[in-house]
Amino acid sequence: MSDPEDLLFSEDEYGQDDDIRENNEAPWNVLIVDDEPEVHSVTKLVLADFEWEGRPLRFFNAYSALEAKEILNRELSISVCLVDVVMETNEAGLDLVRYIRGELDNNQIRLILRTGQPGYAPEKSVIRDYDINDYKDKTELTDVKLHTLMCSALRGYRDIIRLDANRVGLEMVIESSARIFETTSLQKFTNAVLIQIMSLLGINRDAFFLKVLSGFSVLADNGSFQVLAGVGEFEEEVGKDDFQLLNASIKALLEKALQDRHNIFEVGHLVMYSESKLGTQHLLYLQHHGELSALDKQLVELFCSNASIAFENHILRDDLEQTQKEMVYRLGEAVENR
Repeated sequence: MSDPEDLLFSEDEYGQDDDIRENNEAPWNVLIVDDEPEVHSVTKLVLADFEWEGRPLRFFNAYSALEAKEILNRELSISVCLVDVVMETNEAGLDLVRYIRGELDNNQIRLILRTGQPGYAPEKSVIRDYDINDYKDKTELTDVKLHTLMCSALRGYRDIIRLDANRVGLEMVIESSARIFETTSLQKFTNAVLIQIMSLLGINRDAFFLKVLSGFSVLADNGSFQVLAGVGEFEEEVGKDDFQLLNASIKALLEKALQDRHNIFEVGHLVMYSESKLGTQHLLYLQHHGELSALDKQLVELFCSNASIAFENHILRDDLEQTQKEMVYRLGEAVENR
């Protein structure tokens, strides 16, 4: 059994860390659970150049069910788990499956059982009795079949993540819609819709939607703005008027979109500019994989325009309420004077 400190990133044998650093897209995390070091080496060698949706693989290695549990408790974004059936015990792999689905309550990770002893755990009963996504004899997994299996597993994982994001976004929309005219609820509503939009586009990265105030200059950091919605690393920035997380390249994109009053579409980045009838300016920033279709871009534009209208209507409502209060106050003064 390997030392726990050596469990992670043994993919350095094949220089995969360098490949991941060169590819700015977040990798798919794959956990290999097998008590045979040769199986780890061969699996990583076969999948060394594998990419799906422009994202490479990052491997985590466990040589027993116990080590796998330690990794799964520490790493919450494992996409696919390749599990050997027989390890420290004859049912170690099956017990691990029960632990993942039961105790961890993780229904997102795709579980693929691999066995070198197919007669010990019959395929039909395993598929029927355990919540797994596939069951393979190790001798079946040729180069082509392993690539096919990984594509299928990652596609399933991606779809599950999108469904969960849609569910969370829908819950937020329903919860906040009842109090849509409250400032905090309107921000929450906008955040929920942004999550829904990103889920529909298949974007699981970072995004924010901000309102531009007077004197705004991103590059000079001397302007004023308000973050109305945020996803990913920008989620905690909602309601703030100061960005500590923006790097120079993102600031330059925002500045250009604001100065040109035009949308910017670049590989991996999208900035949408919108202006309301009252002259209020908004900027939407998205990080994404690959190219967005014309329909996707139209959906994002629709979000920007409608979100701007919603916030503008909220401001008008506040102004109307303030005017009504002032009128009531003045009438009260007039009655009192008479």
